[in-house]
Amino acid sequence: MRQEKQKIINWLFLQEIHHTKQLQEIIHESLVLYANLKGIRFDIEQYDETADRKLNLDQKHIVFRILQELTNNTIKYADATLIKLSIHCKNKFCHFEYSDNGKGFNPVKVKKGVGFESIHTRIESYNGKLQFNSKPGKGMKAVFSLPLEYEEKVDVY
Repeated sequence: MRQEKQKIINWLFLQEIHHTKQLQEIIHESLVLYANLKGIRFDIEQYDETADRKLNLDQKHIVFRILQELTNNTIKYADATLIKLSIHCKNKFCHFEYSDNGKGFNPVKVKKGVGFESIHTRIESYNGKLQFNSKPGKGMKAVFSLPLEYEEKVDVY
């Protein structure tokens, strides 16, 4: 059932991104509304429209998947009431800052599951950078960046 749901979500995303080409619209129509339905305010504090012009379709998909995973984790574990997102592009990188005001966690002690690994792998595949900051009682912040000009990594055996 979960895989079927994921396939539907992927298909809908690709239909939306091909139709609108606006990452901001897709974030609002899916993640913001989903968080709001769960009682969490989701503020897009800064949105650099350069992201829509400079990120390719695959990068937009990766960004959406990362934000989706972060939002799901906030809803499941954080007991947050607010999510904030900022996106800006500068010096050949798009920078994404996602934070919540939830209960936070100790990064050393938290079990890193499939979602965390998925985020890390997606960012790494585009030579991006990722940083998590959190403390118990202080919420969580994830900062990641993707190069606007990238060379896809290829494993050599």
